[in-house]
Amino acid sequence: MTKEETIAKLRAAAGDSNYGKAVVDEFEAHFDDDAKKYGQTLADRIDDRIGVIKGWAEKDEKEGKTLDAAVEQDKIAVLEAMKKAL
Repeated sequence: MTKEETIAKLRAAAGDSNYGKAVVDEFEAHFDDDAKKYGQTLADRIDDRIGVIKGWAEKDEKEGKTLDAAVEQDKIAVLEAMKKAL
């Protein structure tokens, strides 16, 4: 996939999510065309984000911050949709 195709798939997967749009914008700004492994690189970066956010969601749940945990779960769902699109 080209950069344009990849970013278009990610934007479609992000939908109306402001978080997803911000992530795609960041990925687009730092897209590495030279390595030609950008799909795998982006998948790895998404996995990293999912891991961090899951940690925050668990912390929020333990502290009784259910609304904050729900927001983190929404972010995880967006990231998982983006990863699936790759």
